[in-house]
Amino acid sequence: MEYFKPKYFETYNQKTIYEYLGIKHFKKYLITDGDLVRKWRNVKQINLTRNSRILELQKAEKETRKYEIIHLIFILVSVLIVVQRVLGSLQQLHPTVKWFHK
Repeated sequence: MEYFKPKYFETYNQKTIYEYLGIKHFKKYLITDGDLVRKWRNVKQINLTRNSRILELQKAEKETRKYEIIHLIFILVSVLIVVQRVLGSLQQLHPTVKWFHK
């Protein structure tokens, strides 16, 4: 399928950037959908038989959206923690400066 082929900007020297980053190794250990978790829970990734193709793709899309929301929440919390720590560090370096005007 053309859709799943890497785009020109995702490849370098016949390898994808994901291979350089080690994503194939990392994905084995993902908590929500890694290879090991799927094996332990006996979960099939996707079943594309003729009869259930549309239903399976809809199910996969729903799961993907769920995981995207989880990632967005995690990113938001991470950014808030980083901002709080940076502001705390700035306050320690310059305790007389008011960083927020009240």
